[in-house]
Amino acid sequence: MFLYFLPKTLWFMIEKETNSYREACFPGIAQQQRDKQLQVQAKDPKKSVAPLEEIEEKLRRVKSIESHEIFHVIGLLVARTLCSHTDGLEKHWSARADGAVPRGTYSRYMTRDIFKTITRYLHFTQRQRVRTWRGK
Repeated sequence: MFLYFLPKTLWFMIEKETNSYREACFPGIAQQQRDKQLQVQAKDPKKSVAPLEEIEEKLRRVKSIESHEIFHVIGLLVARTLCSHTDGLEKHWSARADGAVPRGTYSRYMTRDIFKTITRYLHFTQRQRVRTWRGK
């Protein structure tokens, strides 16, 4: 039923936009990581600082986000909407049962880190400034 209203072509388009947004974020993320390394080096001169290009290359080597993973994230978010808990999203990956949240509910479908990565970069349209119409 889910694929009836949201066809496969839509998921492939979302995958493309998500990955292009993710790649557009690489320079900023690399700069943040380098700044953190510089702060650590200021406290401890023995620590090394990687060049910016090396950090960006490391980010590019990470596997891109695939459409079936986005599909799982949306499904897990819909399931959370239908059966929400006030304890927070992290409890769904807990290793032990805690109250009404069963143990390892979401870990059967994906890891917490992949879930966070996908939700961080999830985009549905291109990143461009949209002009808004102003009524006078």
